[in-house]
Amino acid sequence: MVYNGADNFHATSSRHLYDGDYIRLKDLTFGYNLPSKFTEGIGLDAISFTVKGTNLYTWVKDDGLKLDPEVGAAGYTGLVTPPVKSVVFGVNVKF
Repeated sequence: MVYNGADNFHATSSRHLYDGDYIRLKDLTFGYNLPSKFTEGIGLDAISFTVKGTNLYTWVKDDGLKLDPEVGAAGYTGLVTPPVKSVVFGVNVKF
């Protein structure tokens, strides 16, 4: 270690490295088409239901890595918004 009187905190160094192993459940979609015997009774041709989840779960091996593990090769996040978790429900009705 060499001290030259300058502020070296922001210099490139291995002290800022983390184990970047992670597992992410990024997209998951479920769909269901109601059988025609149910839809004919109410005067409809078809009804389908969908549920889509995005960024539902992220496991990071290193607890010290608090930000998004999918940062660039340089390791800088640029202070962008982390991935947003969302769940969307949909109903499609065919007359």
